[in-house]
Amino acid sequence: MKLKPETAVLGDRQLVLRLGSRERSAAPKDIYILRAMLDGMRDDRSFLTLVMHEERIDEIEAGFRMAMFVEDYGEFLEDESLPRDPFGKNS
Repeated sequence: MKLKPETAVLGDRQLVLRLGSRERSAAPKDIYILRAMLDGMRDDRSFLTLVMHEERIDEIEAGFRMAMFVEDYGEFLEDESLPRDPFGKNS
């Protein structure tokens, strides 16, 4: 999971995501996930582990938490569900 390349991240303590004319302030509970993403975290397993550790919840709850995160910020996230093209056309 990662942000779309066109997404601007503004601020330091309070993060704001901007994509074109759309803008969204990050909820305080989501900032650690966004910071991990900005630091290069990409794979689902790492995000689940991070959420489980930070929020002291089990894997099922962490999965629901990440689903809520994707629901809230989906317009700013790159769709990585496309199969990888060995010729680089959709990467």
